[in-house]
Amino acid sequence: MVRTFTSSGPGTKDEVFQAMREPTVTVVGEPTVSTAAGMHRLVWDLHYPPAYLAPGVNEGIGERISVVTGDTDGPYALPGTYTATLRTADGWSQSQTFDVVMDPRITSTFTELKETFDLAILARDRITNIQLGVARGLARLEELGAAIARGGAEGQEASRQKTELEAVLGKLYKHGLTGDHADLRPQLTTDYANILTLIYGADTRPTSNAYPRMEELDVRYQDLMSTLARLLERPIADR
Repeated sequence: MVRTFTSSGPGTKDEVFQAMREPTVTVVGEPTVSTAAGMHRLVWDLHYPPAYLAPGVNEGIGERISVVTGDTDGPYALPGTYTATLRTADGWSQSQTFDVVMDPRITSTFTELKETFDLAILARDRITNIQLGVARGLARLEELGAAIARGGAEGQEASRQKTELEAVLGKLYKHGLTGDHADLRPQLTTDYANILTLIYGADTRPTSNAYPRMEELDVRYQDLMSTLARLLERPIADR
């Protein structure tokens, strides 16, 4: 499965972000499939789904917890034969195959493009896992805050856990800070996003420094994510 579009959801919209020099319009969201009678067109931009971003990441100033400055889109689909299937709520479906062909201006081989695709999927999934961890961590902080308010031994244990959790989350996003986008940049997520920016810049195999950089980031990723998982699984108090 490459991508799914449904009739539910908010669809796409134009959002205006204040760039360094002038406002920039960005299309966010995914197209929806119309259920009205008649012919309709849905445009697939040939991308795989983007990375998940936690609530508050790259959102408006009032709700923003951090800003990812690199690329978080999924990679372009490789040349090949694909199948589009339309399904209705009553169980009817119909499929149609189509070909995605190589741009004739590109001189790279399929194997070289596949290298970029595989690395992009890995970096995108790293971002998704980090951001899912951030979302879970934020929810956990709310639980710990409630336990702290109740006081007693449970509150003391929750306070200790909150300090440990905030220390890890602070390395995944800028927890508790305010300011401009430079102060709110989540380092590890942005580092992976910068790899995507680097390899999306040309239709060729990844640059020679992309793999060593990925290995370097993965050491930090494995350490932080394993620590986060351990903290999230810890009970607040024995019951």
